[in-house]
Amino acid sequence: MTGRNKPQYEIWDIIKLAVFLGLIITILAICILNPDSSRHALWAIFIIKLCFLIDILKFLRGKLNFGEYISCFIMLSVILLSSTWVTIATLPESFRHNKSYNADNEQLSDFIYKMSAKYKVKNIYGNDFWQTMPLNVTIPGLKFAVLALSEKEYFSPMKFLMRPSYFEVSPKQKVLYYFRADDASKQFANAIKLKQGQLLGQVGDFQVWLGYPLWPIFNAQYGYYKWDGCQLLTQNEVHKKDCTLIKEVNHPSSYLSYGPYQELPAGTYKFSMRISSPMPAEQIIGEFDVVQGSKSILTKGALHGSNNDFVNVEGLFTVDGDYLPTNKLIEVRSFINKEFSASLKNISIEKIDNR
Repeated sequence: MTGRNKPQYEIWDIIKLAVFLGLIITILAICILNPDSSRHALWAIFIIKLCFLIDILKFLRGKLNFGEYISCFIMLSVILLSSTWVTIATLPESFRHNKSYNADNEQLSDFIYKMSAKYKVKNIYGNDFWQTMPLNVTIPGLKFAVLALSEKEYFSPMKFLMRPSYFEVSPKQKVLYYFRADDASKQFANAIKLKQGQLLGQVGDFQVWLGYPLWPIFNAQYGYYKWDGCQLLTQNEVHKKDCTLIKEVNHPSSYLSYGPYQELPAGTYKFSMRISSPMPAEQIIGEFDVVQGSKSILTKGALHGSNNDFVNVEGLFTVDGDYLPTNKLIEVRSFINKEFSASLKNISIEKIDNR
């Protein structure tokens, strides 16, 4: 007796089947979990159609003459690969047919172009990638980047969308900002205002502002940033109106401020801590230090009273170039003893020399 012949499957067929099923599951997941973002599903459908076209052409190879084969290839390509995109492009609500969208976008681009020329600014930043991206191609010479709110409550460029414009900006150089006027969080607008931002105008639903960079900039050429109290970490209270950190008398000995965990390139830096205490100047109320990677103390000293005046406590520290990037996170800490009170407005770090 001869056993029934078992079908022989090539490994390539199994891989294609697994990929096909994965794409189908991905399409269903996208449509269910994120129906407003159809572009990912469209690309998955495009890949499925492309694979289907390749398999059909392989099947027809040798069964048709060259002219018939080419004609079939062109016909199937047009039907399979363009059907989805043609359908979307011809929808009445498509952006291609939305005159209001085009008009507003042209007015906004024209306004931004005029403002960039007037103030000699070539860098613009927004808080939404898809709103900001078109500006990179519609306005000649304009560079853009997207800012996101960091865990330390200040804005910084999104690292997976880095643009050269981030590195070309000086801390003292003004840039443009662009965002929706009805931004629910208001954090972006408030951060710009804190940096002496100026509203240049509003076009449609969008506002355009002029101001200084909102994020810490430290590189081989320059570096300066000031962190307000509410941008730092603390074991005490925060006065929300002016971002002042406050430690009361008899509150347990604790860090009035620590952070900001800023990565710094090699060089010499100056830090300044604006702090106040009701105690006389000769009274030691605590201590400060600058720590690298939570292990290496770069500098430290005593904190004194100030007779209720805000004074600047300053010092220098050096960051060597032989540290790994993960060990370069710098924090400036202020520690206040239990029997004293103190307030801290801000901390700044300035690069004064390269190494």
